[in-house]
Amino acid sequence: MDLAQYAENFIERHPRLEMLIPRQSINICFRMVPDYDIDIYRLNLDLRDKLYKTGRAMVNYAKLEDKRVVLRMMLVDADLTFADLDCFFEKIFETADSMKNKTGRPN
Repeated sequence: MDLAQYAENFIERHPRLEMLIPRQSINICFRMVPDYDIDIYRLNLDLRDKLYKTGRAMVNYAKLEDKRVVLRMMLVDADLTFADLDCFFEKIFETADSMKNKTGRPN
């Protein structure tokens, strides 16, 4: 299994993630699905910004034709491993969780 297929399978199996369009080669568009009351558009933009600004992960975003925001992962590094992808997704969950306070509201 290649890395892109591995990432797509991970996203499709995880209840907090959602694939919005079919994988296209190394381009994977997905979003975090919140488990608390927040605008999903805002959550994903803020999540991307926090991952980037803290240096935890380099992931971009895109707007689909229907205006939905997606996190856009490009798997271009030949040295990436399955373990690296597991770590990437763990950083996404940790960062998203850090963005809400104990009452379930975003910080």
